[in-house]
Amino acid sequence: MITPNGDGFNDQFIPEPPENVTYTITIYNRWGSKLFTGDNHPHWDGRHNGQKVASGTYYYVIVATHTISGATQTFSGEVSVVY
Repeated sequence: MITPNGDGFNDQFIPEPPENVTYTITIYNRWGSKLFTGDNHPHWDGRHNGQKVASGTYYYVIVATHTISGATQTFSGEVSVVY
């Protein structure tokens, strides 16, 4: 859950991969529209096109790549935005 209200606590969704892993993250709304994509340790602050998204449940897909072996793995889940 993120609470992007500017208080410095849980304001961003920040995946923390293990060492030697890079990733691409994509955030979607409940209708499958892409809201955010970022590479190599990005964070999502609950905005789309500079505007705060509504409180609710959003979905992420993370494609992680091990920088030494080249192996990839996909993770997905939910992140809630609450104001």
